[in-house]
Amino acid sequence: MHIAGQYEHHHDRCKDCYLFVCEKLNDNGFHRLLSFQPEGSATFRSWLNAVIANLCIDCRRQSQGRIRPFKSIGKLSTFDQMVFKYSFQQRLSLQACLASMQARFPDLNEFHLASTISHLNEILTPKQHWLLSTRQAKTVSLDQAEAGGPQLEPIEPGPGPEQSIAESQARDKLHRALAQLSPHHRLLIKLRYQQELSLKEVARLTRLGDPFRARRHIQAALDALARHFES
Repeated sequence: MHIAGQYEHHHDRCKDCYLFVCEKLNDNGFHRLLSFQPEGSATFRSWLNAVIANLCIDCRRQSQGRIRPFKSIGKLSTFDQMVFKYSFQQRLSLQACLASMQARFPDLNEFHLASTISHLNEILTPKQHWLLSTRQAKTVSLDQAEAGGPQLEPIEPGPGPEQSIAESQARDKLHRALAQLSPHHRLLIKLRYQQELSLKEVARLTRLGDPFRARRHIQAALDALARHFES
């Protein structure tokens, strides 16, 4: 109910969304709940929050239609588009976003995800930031506003000056950290995340033998990147 309230502020629509989520979780013998992988890196709570958020989006689409993505986002990689969907459209937390994406990108970590979110935040125009904020605001009804419910405050289009400076500094740090990696580690990160190759393809191109060994090397590259970033 708490998550449903983040998508539908009107009391009646919130209850409808809650019932929709419960019905979908009950479908096909609770197949969604049974798909949780206990051995994964995400906790059940974070994973369930992501599932419920997706269902709340489905409920809104049934009543309001599907929101078309921005053309500039549609030109990005599949990975970037997924991050945009979970972080900007569905407004999931970093942990919930990570839990949603690790099924497809098992070697993804918080550092890489946060860097991608920062990059997306930079390429979005002020108008696009404003459109995203208004899409979220449309869930508050006029009846609730007139009854003295939470009032919408005007949102500044795009990030504020302090946030922009912080993000710019973080990007500079990331570029410096990448430059300090060995050529082998930089190549692994480029193949896996920029070109979005599978672990099998990375293993073949870098002659690492098998996907499991490639994954270990990629993780070592990410660990080294994180150390350089922090230092």
